[in-house]
Amino acid sequence: MLTDGFPGPAKHWKMYQRLKERALEAAKNELVRMPSRERMVFLAGRRSGESKRRARIPEVERRKSIVWVSPLRNWTALDLNTYRRRFLDCPRNEVADMLHMSGECLCGAFAEPGELDELAMWPVAADAVAQIRSLETEAVQAGIPEPRCRWGWGADQGRAKARGGPLCSSCEIAGQLELFAAKP
Repeated sequence: MLTDGFPGPAKHWKMYQRLKERALEAAKNELVRMPSRERMVFLAGRRSGESKRRARIPEVERRKSIVWVSPLRNWTALDLNTYRRRFLDCPRNEVADMLHMSGECLCGAFAEPGELDELAMWPVAADAVAQIRSLETEAVQAGIPEPRCRWGWGADQGRAKARGGPLCSSCEIAGQLELFAAKP
């Protein structure tokens, strides 16, 4: 439904909620039968050096019956790359390897200027970009005003104040939309 157009930085929290948080909550509800006694641990690959926002992430954080653990919190990019070179069988996100960003959200709330055109150059993102451009056309036809009728309209606006969630990945580096995902 195109009532408000594409999200800007202030609405990233809503995209996180719709695209990630609800699915994680459903998984927890399926597995945790007694929330007052049982816990579910989610491992997050967040690293404190990825952004200013990430500099403050805790190693362990509990939210009701969910425990978020960030075992790589203190790893640098050098640590991560050294590990990957040492353990070649370590699974990698093929989309991230091609796009140089996670590619899991693509909501555009934190997109950089020209990012959609850059994404269009990668075959792995072609379907997602086509869908985004189709939505832009629909937004214009629905009368959504500039700039909200364009994906990524909030580039460089309000990054530090925007809310995110425990799995938000590199929001300050690139905007993202769960139109495609890496292999499990």
